[in-house]
Amino acid sequence: MMKQVTVAAFAAAIFVAGGAQAADQIKVTVSHLVGWDGVFPAIVKEKGFAKEQNLDVTFLNAGGGSETIQTVATNSSQLAMPAAVHGTIAAYAKGAPIRIICSGLTGSGDTYWYVKADSPIKKAEDFNGKTIAYSRPRSVTDMLLQNFSKERGFTAKLVSVGDYPAARTMLMTGQVDVAWAVSPFAMDSVKAGQVRIVASGDEIKAAREVVGRVGIANADYLKGHRDVVRRFLIAWNKAIEYVYGPHHDEVVLWFGEQNHLEPDVSRMAAKYFGTKEDRAVMPIRHLDIAHNQALEFGFIKQPLTDAQMKELVDVVYDPTKGG
Repeated sequence: MMKQVTVAAFAAAIFVAGGAQAADQIKVTVSHLVGWDGVFPAIVKEKGFAKEQNLDVTFLNAGGGSETIQTVATNSSQLAMPAAVHGTIAAYAKGAPIRIICSGLTGSGDTYWYVKADSPIKKAEDFNGKTIAYSRPRSVTDMLLQNFSKERGFTAKLVSVGDYPAARTMLMTGQVDVAWAVSPFAMDSVKAGQVRIVASGDEIKAAREVVGRVGIANADYLKGHRDVVRRFLIAWNKAIEYVYGPHHDEVVLWFGEQNHLEPDVSRMAAKYFGTKEDRAVMPIRHLDIAHNQALEFGFIKQPLTDAQMKELVDVVYDPTKGG
């Protein structure tokens, strides 16, 4: 059973470096730590998977999009788990020293858009002419809305607001018509009838089977520390196996406690968390489609060459092939 911890202890488990004295140190950025993405760093620490790999891991938080990628490009952190795939492609095209090392999430089913309970907006087609919050330029939410707009034929004003607490504040104060979140954020407000979810990432056909987030590494760091990165991914993969194994409901409830959610609300939120296959570190599904989308929506000005695509992806650990 997972140890019951306070919110403060949960934060400490994520942000405080641990491990044996001779352990290899590594810093890893996690976007939007309050969402389900944040459970995997906690499990890596809490269940000792990093320690098993003789790693001293410090997890840092960033607001998504280019902010997350920049931490790796500057080597402020050595890895990001995960980063927006389209933003990663764009940063690499501009010369950022980054490499894709694994998949982070296929699709974006954990992302949804919601409105005030009394809003006339019922579905994505009603977004036309409205103001819609997203996180940062070149983020997952930026690309999702670009694809959504194309598929459903709406034109909206997109407002970069940063993280989803800011999105909720702007929604409730009338600064935007539609807010965004990653499960389980705002799910308590959904149950209370204060807001309504009107669309989710799973509705976007162009994103459903395509890698939406990837694990990335600083290229220079990766060159000299391939075994450290490999061992980290082993620990991360063990966390995925744990979360989606027999302990899944236990983890859902534990995670919900950290977000002050009642058990029924936690379980309601869990349907947006994705499957083990969605979260698997390999394979990286349809990166070519993600590349084409980045080109179509202006993330990059010209296509990457075959040589660049080959350089961009540097897989150091593939559990589907025995490691």
